[in-house]
Amino acid sequence: MATPQNIALIGYMGVGKSTVGRALSHKLHCGFYDTDEIIVQETGKSIEKIFDDDGEATFRKKETEVLKEILNAPAENGRVIACGGGLPLSKENQQLLKDNCFTVELICSDDVIAERIEADGTVRPLLAKLSSHEALLKEISKMKMTRRFYYESAADIKVETDILDMDDVLDSIMLFGEMWQNRRDRMV
Repeated sequence: MATPQNIALIGYMGVGKSTVGRALSHKLHCGFYDTDEIIVQETGKSIEKIFDDDGEATFRKKETEVLKEILNAPAENGRVIACGGGLPLSKENQQLLKDNCFTVELICSDDVIAERIEADGTVRPLLAKLSSHEALLKEISKMKMTRRFYYESAADIKVETDILDMDDVLDSIMLFGEMWQNRRDRMV
């Protein structure tokens, strides 16, 4: 059985895309790419600073550029891509994911997301102005509902990161990834 050349992890902020991505790339012995980290490296600005200085539209455009760079770069052993939470909002990005990747939506409960975001300490531009835990929960729920269609349009499967332990998350992605790749190979 073969694993997909490209495995993309999508989902709302705080679901564990970077954490799972690093662990999965280690287990598969392939490259790991985090679109948010690459944007920060390439621009020399934090995501918060990009949002403040240049606006969300500029950041979203940069996400598409970075996704294309990743997909066009050589990757002999494959790659795992942790996508920023808003990356699948673009139809162009959805199509890039569909055409080039086995795409996994990582999901978890609003409570767990809120706890992870609060513990992480990273400034999340779309949540930065919220002053209470309750306000954070409300905004998470609202944003997840708004984004649900986009995530579902891009994803091949969903995997829960709050119920499953890391080994089960990785095993699920690898098992369904192999099935996905075998189906694609048969269709060619």
